[in-house]
Amino acid sequence: MKNVKGLLPKTRQIFLGAFLLASTPIFAMVDLGIKEAAQNLLDEVKDSAPVIIGLIFLVAALFNIGKITGGDRDYKGFFISIGLWILGVVMVGAIFNFLVGYNF
Repeated sequence: MKNVKGLLPKTRQIFLGAFLLASTPIFAMVDLGIKEAAQNLLDEVKDSAPVIIGLIFLVAALFNIGKITGGDRDYKGFFISIGLWILGVVMVGAIFNFLVGYNF
């Protein structure tokens, strides 16, 4: 009796696998417009990148301005913090340029 119950799920799995393999060419023929949408988004991000980077530098300076205006001024800490923010932006920019280099 256990073999009969165990046979039914295997049959369903085989049927599902055969159906998915048979329908793959149909999905490949459908054009969803993803390439054009991704290209439009990429163009918008490229156009707004200088503004975004400028805002990031401004926010970094505002967050760290307390280090040079407070009672115990720490110029070294200020420049290290700004340098770390710049390093983070450069790393994100490098990853973005790497991903942009791929063609869809």
